[in-house]
Amino acid sequence: MSLRSLAVRTTNFTVDQACVEIIAGARAIRVLQINYISFAATVQQIGLGRPAAIGVTPTSPVTFLSLASGDSTSAAKAALAWVTSPTAPAAFMKRANLPATAATAFEWTFGDGGVLVPAGGSLVLWNIAISVASDVSILVND
Repeated sequence: MSLRSLAVRTTNFTVDQACVEIIAGARAIRVLQINYISFAATVQQIGLGRPAAIGVTPTSPVTFLSLASGDSTSAAKAALAWVTSPTAPAAFMKRANLPATAATAFEWTFGDGGVLVPAGGSLVLWNIAISVASDVSILVND
């Protein structure tokens, strides 16, 4: 397994939709950490969960980058838009409520084992309520 990281700026601000999907490819990955920084002074509610159905045909999935080498064979990708969006999680593993202050941040860490995303599965950061452009950095082991 290899440590990999990716930073993205969210582009989907629609309430009750995914803003980031963390996608496992042909092999399972483990999400170790998620950092989230609000770009604007707007109240936000964000959740993390397993979608009831994964996104279909991500429009521009980005491969996670190796922290140890230039290896680009990661099983992990992230998507910000889809032909068919992921559907809402039945329940959230984590939730965060951010105040109307620009650059408000939170960090979720998941210990040594991380959150398992099985091969072909995904996790979503979900716009529970109001959302704005935000910078999201994700650390995975794949």
